[in-house]
Amino acid sequence: MEEKALVFDPFICTGCMRCMTTCSTYNNGATSLTKARLQVARHEGHAITDIDEEDELIFEALTCQQCDVPYCMHFCPVNAITRNTETGAMVINYNRCIGCRMCMTGCPFGAIRYDTSRKKVIKCELCDG
Repeated sequence: MEEKALVFDPFICTGCMRCMTTCSTYNNGATSLTKARLQVARHEGHAITDIDEEDELIFEALTCQQCDVPYCMHFCPVNAITRNTETGAMVINYNRCIGCRMCMTGCPFGAIRYDTSRKKVIKCELCDG
């Protein structure tokens, strides 16, 4: 299995949110920042150590790390989260997901979000590899 990853460089990111709009369009067929499966958060330079000494506005991606030990999967009471054997991505089976948000509790990165219209959780699944 060749594992995939989403790489984010805070030194290059301008905060344009284009990655979020692309993510939303790919996964939902329409642009909606609230339905993007990754989030770009704004931080002042002092909020993240050793990235920006001039306290300029910098950005951080909040996205699934596709963990080796996926706490989200272990917290899910209905086994709706599994690992894609081809990409290594943790994926959600939306037919099984009951929207209880327990996986959100288990994720140490805050990478799982709740879609209020679908009443299901959403997360980065590496655009299907």
